[in-house]
Amino acid sequence: MRKFVILLAINLQRLNNAEYLNLMNRLEELIEIATPAGVGLTEEEKAEFSELVNRLRKRINISSASALTELLSELEKQRDSMLTYLFAAISYGMGLPMTTIRDAAKALELTIRPYKGAQSLPNQQETIFVNSLLRDLDTESAKENISVMNLTELISELESINTRYAELTQQRAEEMEEKNMSLISTQVTREKLDDVFSAIQLITQAKNIVDPTDASAAFIQNFNAVIREVKRLNNIRTGGAKGDKEETVIPETKPEEGTDVPFEPVDPNPEEGGGEEETPSVV
Repeated sequence: MRKFVILLAINLQRLNNAEYLNLMNRLEELIEIATPAGVGLTEEEKAEFSELVNRLRKRINISSASALTELLSELEKQRDSMLTYLFAAISYGMGLPMTTIRDAAKALELTIRPYKGAQSLPNQQETIFVNSLLRDLDTESAKENISVMNLTELISELESINTRYAELTQQRAEEMEEKNMSLISTQVTREKLDDVFSAIQLITQAKNIVDPTDASAAFIQNFNAVIREVKRLNNIRTGGAKGDKEETVIPETKPEEGTDVPFEPVDPNPEEGGGEEETPSVV
């Protein structure tokens, strides 16, 4: 009588997102190695599975820290430095003996007076203050005085940085909203993948029983190896054991070779594999 290796069961709800994604990634690789047809799947079923895995991958891999934070911090430093220089230059100009520069500085001081100390304001409030300052300086008389004091380039650069800061602040807010939404989307995607995963287990198992091939048999072996590995890592995490140095490739493979293990008939020894949960049934 022929013997067939039955796929191991795994409780998907016990897995955190990283473990869950690892399992799905590895399964996707195994299907690609064996080909969908080789394990009884249609191209449409494989595409549906891959699309859900890719969706989950994008959601889980969203960074918890915005990449824009460092750039915004640098822009904030530049903006503060320019404001400090602008206020200091006008204050210094008011004491110069050259009448033209002194008069221009005095006129500009009246304009900037309400905005002094803007550097110490909360960042977004500072953005609003700088916008108001730039509007007040955007008059013919103010522009003439700015030119006299050779501050035209500084004002132009200040406007550019302030505009860029406002744009990136909005972009970061949108990213944070996307992260919040991803928490909901991840759960929904996992629920859909649970059903697809169960279907793949049934289909591939049936294929290996009804129409067995070397490819389908190797797929079942490797699929069980993946499940064992994911279970082991989950047990390490939930049990508090440390497994940072443990290999996470499929047994009997090299990392660069993936999981394409040549098929050999399996006759599990009950004394090996750590108990019923880790040993596939043989029928």
